[in-house]
Amino acid sequence: MVEESAMALECEEGALHVFPDCGYVEILDDDDRPCPPGEFGEVVATSFIREAQPFLRYRTGDIATWADAPCSCGRQTPILAGIEGRMDDILVGTDGRRLGRLSTVPKHLPGVVFMQFVQDEPGAVLVRVVCEGPLERSVTDEVRGRLVTRLGSNFEVEFEKVDALERSARGKIRTVISSVAQRR
Repeated sequence: MVEESAMALECEEGALHVFPDCGYVEILDDDDRPCPPGEFGEVVATSFIREAQPFLRYRTGDIATWADAPCSCGRQTPILAGIEGRMDDILVGTDGRRLGRLSTVPKHLPGVVFMQFVQDEPGAVLVRVVCEGPLERSVTDEVRGRLVTRLGSNFEVEFEKVDALERSARGKIRTVISSVAQRR
């Protein structure tokens, strides 16, 4: 993290080991309780190396989970089993399931230039699509299938073909715009 509150590096076995000398890392649920291994929650970190302005229980906005077993490399440091992305890059199903890492959803789809996911209520999303030519039914069916597989069959998906997506003041396009993830 650029805030120097938490650090994890991949070992030769492919595990992400948290470095306790950098900071104290917690993974907390929506009620600020520690998550057990395998349960996703928000990464909260306390810096041990920032002297001028230390961060105490800094809410990173990142979603992760702890591993439930030690690494075969032999290191005894805590292991992050999964990082799902940012809290503001999450879609929420009607049952509360969260889906992050949406960058894989539009991959390998013919004619698709960019997608943006807009969510205003759990279990429903508007997918804005910038594409070359018409938005093909085969593409919308594939995207709907990818989302439903991960969020449940009662997940509603609508599509809107657009010429361009709005950029932030820094020139970036947000993949997810959600008022739901922040409310939970």
